[in-house]
Amino acid sequence: MKFIKSTKTVLLPLLEAANNFAGPTFTSVDDGTDKDKTPVVRLVFSENKLEIQAINWNAGINLDLEIENEDDASYLLPIRLLIETISKLESDEVLLGLDKAHLVIKSPSGKTSLKEFPDGNPTPPAKVPTHATLINGVDFSHALGMVAFACARPNSSHESLQGVRIDLSSDKEMTLVGTDGFRISAYASPLGWEQLGRESYEKGFTVPTKTVTALVKCLAKQPGTIKMGVSSTQFAVEWDNGYVFTTLVQGNYPDWKAIFPEKTKTKITFLNGFQNAVRAAKILATGSDHVSPGITLDITNERTFVKSGSDEGSSTIKLVPSFEGVGNLEIMFNGDYLPDHIQGEITVGLNEKNTPSTFESNLEQGWRYLLMPLALLDKKVG
Repeated sequence: MKFIKSTKTVLLPLLEAANNFAGPTFTSVDDGTDKDKTPVVRLVFSENKLEIQAINWNAGINLDLEIENEDDASYLLPIRLLIETISKLESDEVLLGLDKAHLVIKSPSGKTSLKEFPDGNPTPPAKVPTHATLINGVDFSHALGMVAFACARPNSSHESLQGVRIDLSSDKEMTLVGTDGFRISAYASPLGWEQLGRESYEKGFTVPTKTVTALVKCLAKQPGTIKMGVSSTQFAVEWDNGYVFTTLVQGNYPDWKAIFPEKTKTKITFLNGFQNAVRAAKILATGSDHVSPGITLDITNERTFVKSGSDEGSSTIKLVPSFEGVGNLEIMFNGDYLPDHIQGEITVGLNEKNTPSTFESNLEQGWRYLLMPLALLDKKVG
């Protein structure tokens, strides 16, 4: 048996990236066993190349690795088992043996044979649909992360909101939006992208949240230029040694721009302390009943109290932000929705206690966030 040389340093990051997209085999029968639910990866060996393919019901990834090899072989394997087996090797060197029904992983202390799954997955589609766009991978990853946290969860009844909306209709900037109906995170940025044979982008498109979450991790390690493409049903991103593809979320997306207030009566800017105050308030906001943590901003023109309480106690934290407009306002938010993960100075725009408030950051130019108060969480913003 011939062995192909590689290293843990090279293989493991690729396998971890594929793991973000790996699902169970498509043809397995759900008989209640763990095997049917095991995420799998396909390794395709050809002349001087290894392709690492992972796919689920909505998206997939294909990664290329140059290797010294002459034989053709393909293996469908449990991806976590493969990652754990390679990561536990004593040295960085990885030797892969292409047996008929097994992938053999060899080390100085012995070898492990991984048996192929009997069921197959479909072949990934072509790399990039029409409407190609060049952008920086790290910048695009950051932009996606700025809005993905606000998207509707997969178990939400609002299927059209279960993804990030991308708008390329402007020839100067890209706008990304995430909303779950109670909050909206929007990020507009001149990412330095350019069109290849630009066609009309009059309509936006929505990329599934699960795909976006995986893309953020993958593209954060791609500092170079990537190519993005979209068709009527698919979205794809391609870089030097790989590509990701996904189906688009269908359905009508709300007119989110119309929901943001044109102006606010009160504006407070926290130079520092806002994020830590919210985190501290959350500790006592939930209590033993584990309901959504209610955090109140008690605002006057001289100070702002960040207050919370539960059956386990109460918390009041005093901050002195800069102040503009009308004071004497108390408004309660779901603490889990307050953007305490956004760095920099935070500016909050408020009107009345029963109307949405807006948030902006001086370090994240182009980012806007709208949040409904707790009193209105039984209503939707779109």
